[in-house]
Amino acid sequence: MILRAPGMLALHVSLQEVEQPTRVTVWGDRVAAYDLGAVAAQWFSDYLAQPGLRLVRFDPEQQPARLSSRKWTGEDEAPNQFSDGYPVLVLSDASLHGLNQRLLAAGHAAVGIERFRPNLVLSGLEAHDEDRIDTLEIDTDDGPLTLRLVKPCPRCPMPNIDPATALASPEVGDALQAYRADPRVDGALSFTLYRRMQMERRHWLPGLLRRTAWRFGAVALVLAALGYGLSLAAPEAHTLGQAVHRLVR
Repeated sequence: MILRAPGMLALHVSLQEVEQPTRVTVWGDRVAAYDLGAVAAQWFSDYLAQPGLRLVRFDPEQQPARLSSRKWTGEDEAPNQFSDGYPVLVLSDASLHGLNQRLLAAGHAAVGIERFRPNLVLSGLEAHDEDRIDTLEIDTDDGPLTLRLVKPCPRCPMPNIDPATALASPEVGDALQAYRADPRVDGALSFTLYRRMQMERRHWLPGLLRRTAWRFGAVALVLAALGYGLSLAAPEAHTLGQAVHRLVR
């Protein structure tokens, strides 16, 4: 992985090598991780002017597993790494198109799908048909993979932030407020769906996510000085830096 930022030398990070094991906190859960070294830590600390930052990746052998809420998964276990609460986030391009039509009608610019950070993007559906899909079955080279819908995703303010500039404006949230208040999540604005995976081998996941807009949990910048873990990835390295910088501020 190569990260670049204005005024900084490129940072080359090997994803096959780790420095030492550590522990991080993700939404109150203490989980195992691997520190990616002092050079990466200094690079982020210098660029973001925030001392004490560390770059880590998850430990695939984490035990006990960090599970999604059984309130939504029932008897099924859905392990997570650094994602918020569920392993896969699903959205259809038709749903995004419907939102953009509302934004354009109100005189605002259309937004990209990266605002919502889905792992899996569905085509060939009507807008929000994903709300009514119970399971998805996907053929892989290693056999079938089943994804089961478990929970609508209540959106935080992050979709209001342009990931290319880190500038925030309220029009996305305002547009969703008009038609996406969801009683299943106590009236929160839902846009995308959480799913749990049924699979036997974890190495199926990279092939499944080849259309990923943002990959949850691949690498995390842990804001150790603030006492919590932040899982971010972005199509452009400078976008990662800008987004984290805004959040730190």
